Amino acid sequence: MKKILLILLLHFSFIGSTIADDDIYDTAHKLASCSAVMELSSKIILLGGSGEAQSKVAKEKANGWLLASVVLFMADDMKSEGAWSAAQGIKNTELSNWLAKIEFATNSGFTDKEQEKNLIKIMEEVEYSLPDCLLYAELVEESIKTYRKMAY
Repeated sequence: MKKILLILLLHFSFIGSTIADDDIYDTAHKLASCSAVMELSSKIILLGGSGEAQSKVAKEKANGWLLASVVLFMADDMKSEGAWSAAQGIKNTELSNWLAKIEFATNSGFTDKEQEKNLIKIMEEVEYSLPDCLLYAELVEESIKTYRKMAY
């Protein structure tokens, strides 16, 4: 298992300057946060009428980012149970934060027009967050492969 994590760490160090500037814990934290953004995107897709298939794809991507977060937490010397707990906790907190923003934005104290404007602003924030998350796509794929190897 140590050999697999070492290979992942070597790969991690060559991914890019944006990612390489972060330490492993910070990157794991970002991936868990991205998992929340992607899960929220899956809910928005479903509400927007784009269909269940597209929503499911976004949800599966959220799962991949969460798993990658777990692998990186483990690479940062966390035990498996702690890594899962940390990743899920960060994801849940981030998702709760987004849902609180939506709840506030749709507060009955706002007019319908203000609510619509607020929701559009939040959707733009989510859309703006996604490209930053997608920078980690290669790392996520490698992390998933690493996790599969660790499982066998």
